[in-house]
Amino acid sequence: MVLALTFAQPVNTPSTASHGPSTAHHTAPEEVRRGWPGGRRLTGLAVPYDRISTRTQYEDGEVFRYGAFAVDCEQFAAGELSIPLVVDHNDEDRIGWITEMHETPEGLEVEAWVGDPNELLTIRRNLSISFRDGAVRQGPEGVREVLAAHLSHVSLVRDSAYVDARIYDPPLAPAPELVPA
Repeated sequence: MVLALTFAQPVNTPSTASHGPSTAHHTAPEEVRRGWPGGRRLTGLAVPYDRISTRTQYEDGEVFRYGAFAVDCEQFAAGELSIPLVVDHNDEDRIGWITEMHETPEGLEVEAWVGDPNELLTIRRNLSISFRDGAVRQGPEGVREVLAAHLSHVSLVRDSAYVDARIYDPPLAPAPELVPA
């Protein structure tokens, strides 16, 4: 079941903001959260920082650095960016929206609201991201370091490129009652 919501679509314009670390906690606009009556909330680590994955297209591995999504977090907080939650990186299989995102030293943490949770969440406990490069460099031993990136979506997957990219336990929490504005 896919629910249609009306709110800002992702802004794809380059930003001149600093790519430095962001420590602010960002929440989606209230109208997004009100659009999921009876939905469920899941939280997890979308991508860890400072952990090398060799399960990517890069032979020597890839690592995301703290602050890689600082610009996206700022745009998200300003209501200029929306991030869908999809299944198996299929943009046609959208099951929810990211409603909160923030960077921690561990990585990019997200909260998503799912309109119709089902058995997908019992077999897909891992998270993965689709992103566009912002700033990358070649690190020690050839590891590709992502210093800045732009998030396209977060996906529920069976296997993630990063072992730590997963839904936290418990996997689903009931949506809190939201008071209409």
